[in-house]
Amino acid sequence: MQLAEIILSDTGGADAIRRMRIRRGITFIHVCSTDADLFPFYAFQSPLPSLRFDFKGREIMPDSISQAVWTLVFHYLDAPYSVSTDDQRGGSSALLSSIIVGKESELLAHRLDLKQLARDDVSDEDRLNDLMALRQRLLSYRLSLLSEDEGIGTLALARYEYGDSSSEIRFLQDDAMPDQDIPSHIVELEKTLEKLKRHARSLAEEQKTNKLLSIKSEYETLLSLRKELKETEQRDGLYGARITNLGHDITVHELTDLNAMRARVRELEKTVAEFNSSIESINIEKNQEERRRILSRREANDLAFERESLLETLKNEYAEVPDTRRSSQHDRIDRGRNVIGDSAASQEEDTFPTTRHLVVLSGLLLLAIGLLLLATNHTFGMVFIILGVIVAAIALLVPLLTRRIRRPVRLTSPFAKRDLHQAQDRLQTIDQALRMKKEEDAVLTKRIEELETVYAETMIQMEFTSSELARVSRDLLMQVKPYAGPSKIEEIDDILETLMRQRHSNDNYNERVSDLLRRIGDLKHGRSDDEMEREYEKACHQLYGDLASGDCNAPPVMNSNPTMELNYDPERAKAVIEERSEVEKHISEIKNDIAEKKERFTRDENTKLRLDGLKRKQASLRASIASLNDDLLRYDSAIHFLDTLIYNKNNVQFPFMMRRTIEILGRLTGRQVGPSVPVADVAIPQKGMRVPNMPVRRVHDGIRGRMPEDTSLFDEAPAELSYLAFRMALADAGVLSESEKKTPLILLDPVIPVEPVYRDRLFDTLEEWTLETARQLIYVSDSKDLADRASER
Repeated sequence: MQLAEIILSDTGGADAIRRMRIRRGITFIHVCSTDADLFPFYAFQSPLPSLRFDFKGREIMPDSISQAVWTLVFHYLDAPYSVSTDDQRGGSSALLSSIIVGKESELLAHRLDLKQLARDDVSDEDRLNDLMALRQRLLSYRLSLLSEDEGIGTLALARYEYGDSSSEIRFLQDDAMPDQDIPSHIVELEKTLEKLKRHARSLAEEQKTNKLLSIKSEYETLLSLRKELKETEQRDGLYGARITNLGHDITVHELTDLNAMRARVRELEKTVAEFNSSIESINIEKNQEERRRILSRREANDLAFERESLLETLKNEYAEVPDTRRSSQHDRIDRGRNVIGDSAASQEEDTFPTTRHLVVLSGLLLLAIGLLLLATNHTFGMVFIILGVIVAAIALLVPLLTRRIRRPVRLTSPFAKRDLHQAQDRLQTIDQALRMKKEEDAVLTKRIEELETVYAETMIQMEFTSSELARVSRDLLMQVKPYAGPSKIEEIDDILETLMRQRHSNDNYNERVSDLLRRIGDLKHGRSDDEMEREYEKACHQLYGDLASGDCNAPPVMNSNPTMELNYDPERAKAVIEERSEVEKHISEIKNDIAEKKERFTRDENTKLRLDGLKRKQASLRASIASLNDDLLRYDSAIHFLDTLIYNKNNVQFPFMMRRTIEILGRLTGRQVGPSVPVADVAIPQKGMRVPNMPVRRVHDGIRGRMPEDTSLFDEAPAELSYLAFRMALADAGVLSESEKKTPLILLDPVIPVEPVYRDRLFDTLEEWTLETARQLIYVSDSKDLADRASER
């Protein structure tokens, strides 16, 4: 039977986390930080249903899903055979217990008396009794740690205390305020409380003002009702006496016509008022446009005056310049004027005659004389013509030549370089502004003309509407006259209302008067007029203060914006009362909340101290549980190994096994004790098995049936090496498994002395053992020193 692969997977073995292929000979597996811890691997020796582990070997709670599962895949008779840590089969458990040397070595190395087992004077029955006694002691220790059936033991108590502390920690954490700083939260609540108190005070002031306004409004309503009652009585008395007999018999149709005419009068009055408003707005806009035009023209006149002053200055600057030069400069100025665009009438011409004008006229005179002499004397005529042309040409060309010759002189003069250009730029700017002002003046004039047209049209419409209003008003008065006598237009509404009321019986009048008296009584609430007046004066004094004397004792609403018109809004007063009630309720809730928070803060301080103590206790219990779990695994694996050894008592050959143990132990310690023990025919190293640096020793046939003579090596050698040699010899004897299976031996980080000599001889001995027995050996350890020594080989 060969071990082919070791697989690390999650719960159920569905997803493989890591796979390790195992070859023949020795395979050293160094478990580093990136791999799973060794602790779950020890479950191969003794499955612990009460323990669960994650992928890093840490114990997790029973309700967790995550668990590391180790699986060993064997090849036996060309058929795969797998065993995993979550496998509960008894046969596989016995097999793994026989081939794995792990945690039990920490106990049995010091508790298993190998020297007693190697004594020749001790019978097999006594040896068996010693093993059973050792098992019983370990079992009692194990039950003192944990008894699953009764739920008692040191580990059970530690687990119970750990669960109890965890529950208490969760309870205290749930009871504490989650992720909140209680003092800062209390400060925020106090700030909110202060804001609400300020708001409540403002609402109280507003409620007080509303109360005063309600008193003021009641008295003013009383006055208005009394006035309405008086007007009703007067109207029915004054206008009722004017109603004629025809008015008492007025029909509904006639009354409807009168009301229609009155509605027509109201409509015309409204139209006339709209026309008046339009005319007023047109006049306002027209006046604004005229003001803008006046300002624009004034600015244009100022610019024109500035332009004329600038031109006069330029002329004075050039007054002392020679005629030819002054003529050219005047021509330039004239060209500038033409470019600018002013009219020719506004420009001044050079005075006539100038020298250039006289010379040109002389040339023309000679030309004319020459033309006249051509008829009589051709020679003199040509001479005069040529002279005239020459003189005229000189008169025309000399200024140009003079200007070209004198141009450098002008360019170097300060005025020509600076003042002339500035003056020309200013002239251009002024002319451009004048053009813009001219355009603006045209636009404003056009807009004023449009407004005058609209004004005239509106006035015509208003005159027409006014005449229509006067006509309809006269017709209405004429229509009303038979029913109520001569009347004025201002009395029409009262007369029409009286005509409407007189059609009904006096019950309508009495009902209206009774309604007004009832409303007056509801307002008074049993108070006299003098009492209501005193309350009104007191309320007005509190609202407005003594404004005549400059009293500043008025409420805030008057101090901020004093006015004689404060209207009472019943809806707002009701809303203020409800809002103040809500604010007061909120203030009460916040006060209670602050008191609770302060009490809870005191309680949470004690809770924090309690939590810190519980967390320290939980950490100590966690460390204790981890240590007790480790002890539990040692006892379980040791008891399981002893059970397997006792169960196979008939197959145990103590003479061979102990002699073989002495031999292997001598190799581990470097001592040769007696002749070597022949174990079996050894197979030639196969392909894939590493050959050691020492010659392969042949094993002779035959097994001696007596115990070793010298057992002193058990006293001299380290107990851990003695137990390792015993287990290797036990594997050679095939006691715990069928010998023909050639099962591998798995060393799960057994305790090895730290002396380098022992560690060097360890690997030599293991290599020799694998060659002699043709078995696989898998060494799993997290020791970096052992890993470095193994990598060097």
